[in-house]
Amino acid sequence: YESENFKSNQHSTAQHSTAQHSTAQHSTAQHKYKLCKLWERKSLVLVLLFIMNGITLKTFAQADKALQKLDKQFFIENKGQWPSEVLYMTKQGGLNAWITKKGMVYDFYKFKEAVKKAEDENQIHNTINKMTTPKEQYGQIVRMTLEGANDAPEPKASQKGSGYFNYLIGNDKSKWTTEVAQYKEIVIKNTYSNIDTKYYFDEGNIRYDYIIKPGASPSDIKMKLEGTNKININENGELVFNTRFGDVKQAKLYTYQSYTGKLIID
Repeated sequence: YESENFKSNQHSTAQHSTAQHSTAQHSTAQHKYKLCKLWERKSLVLVLLFIMNGITLKTFAQADKALQKLDKQFFIENKGQWPSEVLYMTKQGGLNAWITKKGMVYDFYKFKEAVKKAEDENQIHNTINKMTTPKEQYGQIVRMTLEGANDAPEPKASQKGSGYFNYLIGNDKSKWTTEVAQYKEIVIKNTYSNIDTKYYFDEGNIRYDYIIKPGASPSDIKMKLEGTNKININENGELVFNTRFGDVKQAKLYTYQSYTGKLIID
């Protein structure tokens, strides 16, 4: 319009007004066209985001379902990812149990918040953030120390699992620990002189045996429990200690002897 007006100044006021109106209509049409194209692009991006978030949540659900099927009853070796006092560790619901050179440490825990399920698509981002954000943890640690135990016992693991763990902590690759193995059974030889300690799983629970060899006596074993609220022996002769989450029993206590290939249980 401006170029045409520059060529001829003979246009009437009415014509000038009409030209301006026409130009305004053309400009408005172009603006609407650009907005429509922009909205189409934004809509496409939004649709893709919703699809991708749907896939992400579905992937999380599938991964969680697969993890539920895995055998979680195993002991993880310490290859330097934990303090040297620790030999092995196992996880159960609400419990990290650490096998040490001098006994075991029970780390009972719970989380204060639970992740809420998204009610609509607008909450997808918040849900993913909650799933990846650490929750506040609280609990209680109970330490079982074997007094007078050997300072340098000999740990031996058996029944190695097919999986392994990688601990890639921090940016310093020299401190990363990879291919950390898992085992079903642990024997700590010479916990005391001529006494070994065997750790394994029995009906889904952690169990430990003291193997008394000739020349040793059960009276050599002395347990000290620290961090518990209360300790007692119940009517079934079971050792019970109390935590903020309830009682923990050292259940099904018995002695046995292997004699000519047969077990004699007392």
